[in-house]
Amino acid sequence: MNMSSNICVSILKDVCLNICSYNKYSRELSQTPWLIDGERKSESSVEEHICGPLNKFVLASEWRFSASGREDVDVRMLGTGRPFVVELINPRRVNFTHEQMKAAQVVIPASIAVPDGCFLETVLLGTVCNQDSST
Repeated sequence: MNMSSNICVSILKDVCLNICSYNKYSRELSQTPWLIDGERKSESSVEEHICGPLNKFVLASEWRFSASGREDVDVRMLGTGRPFVVELINPRRVNFTHEQMKAAQVVIPASIAVPDGCFLETVLLGTVCNQDSST
């Protein structure tokens, strides 16, 4: 009896984590891309405005954005802001200057704010990811 199973092992170079908080001043900006039945309901999102500029410097193959809690699209996030973490997976660039990270932060639109130096808190972690594709 021939039993076979497929196992896929992905070895990722690194993972960068950025932990910070954001304020959202727009009542027309969703927290994450807002899709219903494949149709986009908002032009952009907090996730895209934060992760896009950050990823231009680290050149990750993908990112994951996780915020501490949710808010409706028409709700502003004021005060001390909403904590979030960005996981930048398999970045091609792991060495960057403070000036480069500050430049990434500058291109975030005025409808969102992150504290000065937020992108400078990026932490580099080594990781190995194993996936069993037989399930």
